[in-house]
Amino acid sequence: MIAAGYEDGNDADSLRSDPMFKMALDLTPSDRELCSQPTISRLENLPDARALLRMGRAMVDLYCESYSKVPKRIVLDIDDTFDAVHGGQQLRLFNAHYDEYGFQATRKAMQDSADPLSQQAHMYFHTFLRVAKYQGSDQALMELARD
Repeated sequence: MIAAGYEDGNDADSLRSDPMFKMALDLTPSDRELCSQPTISRLENLPDARALLRMGRAMVDLYCESYSKVPKRIVLDIDDTFDAVHGGQQLRLFNAHYDEYGFQATRKAMQDSADPLSQQAHMYFHTFLRVAKYQGSDQALMELARD
């Protein structure tokens, strides 16, 4: 569902009989209904931090295995985006630079070619929500050390 543009499982009940979702799972449109919203919610909250880290490492392994030969250079681009919150959202923190409460989303992109428009360039994106009270470079170094 997330790959189709639905940001969470709230739409699962209305989409469980959708023919396109059924066909994506190798079912026919007349086959049984797909799982319900409570099941989707349980599944999306199932992985713990350790499982998420293992999944991330598996994705990096897949990225590396996609090459027949090691690239000469990999460019790492790390960008922050501050998102101010309005209200008392959970996990919001004060950011002195912006003088506001909010979240700090950080995006990492890896590129394996000197020419960004090259057809051979692979891109790998990783987005994570980080604590908004740290400077971007400090948190980025901690993230890189963990990865």
